Amino acid sequence: MKKRIVLITALALVIGSMVYAAGQKGSSQAQAGSKTTELSMFVNFSWYPTDSWTGIIPEEITRRTGVHINVTRAVDGQQLGLMLASGDLPDLVYTDVLLERLADESVSYAYNKLIQQYTPDWKVDNMLVANARLHNQSGDNNFYFIKNNFNTPQEFKEKAHGLQLATLITRGDIQDVLGNPPLNTLNDWSNLMATVKAKYPNLIPFTFANWGTQPFKIAHGVPDTDFGEENGKAFYHINSPYYKDYLIYMNQFYRKGYMLADNYSLSATDAEALFYNGQTFSKSGASGFEPYTSGVQAQRVDPKAYSNNVLILSPRSKYYRVSTGWAGIAITKKSKNPEAAIKFMQFMWTMEGARLANWGREGIEWTMGSNNMPVFSKEWNDAYADTPVFDKKYNGNWYFSADAITEFDGRAAALPPEYLESYQKMMPYAYICPWLGAAMPQSGSAERDIFNKLIDMVKSTETKCILAENDTEFNRYYNELMSNAKTIGVDKLEVYVNAQLPKYRAMYQ
Repeated sequence: MKKRIVLITALALVIGSMVYAAGQKGSSQAQAGSKTTELSMFVNFSWYPTDSWTGIIPEEITRRTGVHINVTRAVDGQQLGLMLASGDLPDLVYTDVLLERLADESVSYAYNKLIQQYTPDWKVDNMLVANARLHNQSGDNNFYFIKNNFNTPQEFKEKAHGLQLATLITRGDIQDVLGNPPLNTLNDWSNLMATVKAKYPNLIPFTFANWGTQPFKIAHGVPDTDFGEENGKAFYHINSPYYKDYLIYMNQFYRKGYMLADNYSLSATDAEALFYNGQTFSKSGASGFEPYTSGVQAQRVDPKAYSNNVLILSPRSKYYRVSTGWAGIAITKKSKNPEAAIKFMQFMWTMEGARLANWGREGIEWTMGSNNMPVFSKEWNDAYADTPVFDKKYNGNWYFSADAITEFDGRAAALPPEYLESYQKMMPYAYICPWLGAAMPQSGSAERDIFNKLIDMVKSTETKCILAENDTEFNRYYNELMSNAKTIGVDKLEVYVNAQLPKYRAMYQ
């Protein structure tokens, strides 16, 4: 994938049937009424790219539903907890955390009850209901939201063109100058880092933001999720036989100067800016669109810049996807119009609503291609190359009901063809296992306490291992990590998760 982005034109993908794997059938008949209903929404993501219900997509949603959303974006990760404690909640809460606290009849309306009362023709897919009920600890059998970004393993097998997972992004123009050395192994990558450091002493070879060092975990065969699975048995990721190899690799990586300790103290925005400003050669990111748009951003500083996407650095690579869905919208008991809220959600969960939120207006922004992907207009593709311009014009960030395949297809179909081809190469390395996500202990349980303590301990001690200045220091921190995990209760946690697996594996397979 060595072509310059500036010379790439839009995709020419051929026509076929639509992928919409969330199990929703048909199209909503929701239409705007003569009066617009205002609903308030708290978006519990401080990183969210917008806090405004403006732009072509949200305005079209309002035209079709009669609902306008007044958005408040989270300031930090503590805000929703404080709001729940005080009871000061808006009409709607969009979040991927604290779902257990929202799944409470004293806090939120049950979707199933609102559907029975106001939208009895809405038949929610049973699997999506089951995913939502994983967060209901009251035992009342209600569901209080529907989580997006979910597909079954079979749907991925039949329909996925790629996945949105951790990847490595490089400056392709610099690789060209260096003669494009092969990148098929972790040693190849280390050699490239050494060359970059020697030839471009002012460049940082590698930086990371939200996706951390996950690409290297994947390449070593270590789960980049909390749990992995081997021969039907779940294990906590640090108990992978390759975990120490991964830490040794990253420690050597740091000690050779391929990454800086300061990276750990940077905000995600500042870390990303290093790549965009031409201060770093490579970074970690998400497959789907970031490898493309990162190159476009870098062109603002260096017109020669373009980006490459490096995916498979080892035959041991294993891309885990354990998700039972990402985020949901709770309709709180403070909602002044629960009828309008549930009708709004019904529209968003139709195929019409999901496509509109992700792809824009059918016939204007997109038409259907023959390979089950949308073909976007030139205007859309031109805007897509520049994220700030795209967000201001279309504001396509309201994918409340998008399943993972629909979202990925929308993000990938606007890219030059070689990017989509690279994502297809990762599919043989994908391992779709939502039962692992479902088997995680719920909040309030003793096993959840162990789980949370392990996350905090591993995060801090793993960083010490990677930043160790010598082998003695590394081994001390590694032994400390493994010993502390035992003390906290990693064995007990593994027993718990393995006891849950049979019922959840049967549920999703």
